[in-house]
Amino acid sequence: MSEVLRVLRTGQACSLDEAALAARADELSALAARALLDATRGPSGELRLRYRRRAGVEAALEDLARRERECCPALRWRVRPAGSEVLVVISGPPEAASILDGIAAVNGGGL
Repeated sequence: MSEVLRVLRTGQACSLDEAALAARADELSALAARALLDATRGPSGELRLRYRRRAGVEAALEDLARRERECCPALRWRVRPAGSEVLVVISGPPEAASILDGIAAVNGGGL
């Protein structure tokens, strides 16, 4: 996990300190274990996370996205329901590719 946290800190894209970043990574991992279906890259390099739409998952993802927008303004987080799933799309500038890889790794898989 420490390598993933190092990647997430790349370029100081995130304003969280190390302890808060570790807690956020744990939160992402817990959501992934609870409901993640898959993590893929879209045609523009964006990270696309599909979750099962279980009780509380959409609200937790909306809250997480709101907090991520505050600490990591270079990334754009979008959350939208899609039938029985919740889609999270995270995008950013080309130099954010390694950060998106780190988020994918925290969610249980590298791309």
